[in-house]
Amino acid sequence: MATKWQEAHPEYVAEYHKKYYQENKERGAEQARKWQKANPEKRVKRNRKAKLKRRLWGKPTYLNARFEGSASHHMEKLVVIYIPLWLHKSVYHDLERGINMLKINDLAMAWFEALEAKNERYNKEKQRYDSKVSI
Repeated sequence: MATKWQEAHPEYVAEYHKKYYQENKERGAEQARKWQKANPEKRVKRNRKAKLKRRLWGKPTYLNARFEGSASHHMEKLVVIYIPLWLHKSVYHDLERGINMLKINDLAMAWFEALEAKNERYNKEKQRYDSKVSI
């Protein structure tokens, strides 16, 4: 529950939380591991609930194939793109609440379009090489 001061200074609060998270990331991960170990039945229930929710959305459309070091990113509920894990973790986002979705989607599409352009250039070079070799 936010205080009046926190509501009046959202930028400071956001920066404080970001800094706190960065400084205490390992501590938070350790607390999560402890909770998961101490509450295996709750963990299973939570995971099943999340999986069921995703399943109720329907069958997603994948924009590209999975690759090593990738994470599946839901651009929308039924549109999924595989992007590098580092890119996926670079921006905190939440599809359900719409937090930072425009930002992460822009980054994901920029990465995807750059990859497509690179593949297109490669294919053109390969065709040019193959045509010279076959003569």
